[in-house]
Amino acid sequence: MKEADLYKYIFSLAAAGLIVLFADHAAADTDDSPYLGIQYAFGNVGVDTLSTDFNPTTLVARVGKFFHRSYSVEGRIAFPLQDDTKTVSGNDATVGLFGLLGAYGTARLNWQRYSIYGIAGLSLVEGEIKVSSTTQSDSELGISYGAGLDIRFGGTLVNLEYLSYLDESSFDFDALGIGVTIVF
Repeated sequence: MKEADLYKYIFSLAAAGLIVLFADHAAADTDDSPYLGIQYAFGNVGVDTLSTDFNPTTLVARVGKFFHRSYSVEGRIAFPLQDDTKTVSGNDATVGLFGLLGAYGTARLNWQRYSIYGIAGLSLVEGEIKVSSTTQSDSELGISYGAGLDIRFGGTLVNLEYLSYLDESSFDFDALGIGVTIVF
């Protein structure tokens, strides 16, 4: 295991541990309440110069605030966990996300323990592409949109979400995220 991969896994375990530690202290009310969440995201990256899609994984940290049970705003930052390598035209190609920053708004439909939501905003995504011994980084800013489902357990929300973070000319990035959100 590479040293960088080891740090990513240690960070992931520490973040998950903090969520479990503070989950019992969260309040159940979501009117005018801040929240903190973390997601494990299964990505799908398409690169215009390569003929196949790649599937890196990321850890997404979320922080936001409900302004009403039906509306919230949040910021996100993502950390790369695992790059994806495939053989393209006889060469090994590796694609991964170097980072992601974003700001989003959500609108929700709530039913007792469940809510579905739409999400839209802006994302700045930096990807890294390695083909043979050549490495190229590319940053793109674009509109993001998606939908999700939250299931409430007290002040903790279990989350499933699909988000198209970026759909630009040089590359696109979509992700299926599974996570936990704590409402304070």
